[in-house]
Amino acid sequence: MPGDSAFASVSLLLHADGANGSTTLTDQSINALVPSALGGAQLSTAQKRYGTASLLSGQSAGAFARYASNPAFGFGTADLTLESSVFITAGTGTDRNLLDFRDANGSDTMVLFINSANHLCIWTGALSGDVGPALALNTWYDLALTRASGVFRAFVDGVQVWSASPAVDFGASRPLGVGAAVFSGSVGTGLLPAHIDEVRITKGLARYTSNYTPAGPFPNGAYAISGTVRDDADMPASRTVRAYYRATGALAGSAVSDAATGAYELGTLTADECSVLFLDDAAGAVYNDRVLRVTPG
Repeated sequence: MPGDSAFASVSLLLHADGANGSTTLTDQSINALVPSALGGAQLSTAQKRYGTASLLSGQSAGAFARYASNPAFGFGTADLTLESSVFITAGTGTDRNLLDFRDANGSDTMVLFINSANHLCIWTGALSGDVGPALALNTWYDLALTRASGVFRAFVDGVQVWSASPAVDFGASRPLGVGAAVFSGSVGTGLLPAHIDEVRITKGLARYTSNYTPAGPFPNGAYAISGTVRDDADMPASRTVRAYYRATGALAGSAVSDAATGAYELGTLTADECSVLFLDDAAGAVYNDRVLRVTPG
């Protein structure tokens, strides 16, 4: 998969991949944000839109990913793109929050949510209402919301389902709740019982202004290095793969190869030549002293 030329503008990138039951939710953006709380939310391999797992939210009180207020989520009046894949499991008859940036119930706030009739909805303070068709339970959907030059557009599986132009300033810094409300006084309300996958938030760019074809998983950088790893018996192997810029020695990116296929892909911010290392144990020993010299593509 090619890299993402706008990767430097990505505020948050969650693949939600990992072991079943894991409470490690890794942000692959350059911000490397860590949730301040998960409250019982965890990775699940039972359902996944892309990759190996998804974030299972809303199964108990407070089970959602909460991020502290950060300028990465302070969109102001600029363009933006919010993306997520969601597999809703329950909650018909209640409003359930997918992405909530509210630090208060004020007029300059935003939440992307699923309403009581399972319609995709947006609340901005200046606007509230359905923005798309009803979503079936236990079905994967790729959802996106963009703002381009003041025009909001919502997409379900790549098809534009709504547009409007409310004048709203989202401020310089906001918290984020993935799967529930995050603002003070109502933290954890509006829980979304769902599998949530491939969350990407892009600040300053509207990636879509017309129908598009969803694809995933999203790239981890502006450029990509990919390949396969095989062990001494020439079998596919799971290994930690790390790329370092040859000119500076700085870490360019990392990944873990797939145990079944040996395939890996990691992203880098530049196309500068890299040394790629394959680590075969927790102590960090280099697998067969294998080092590749690679130019990201």
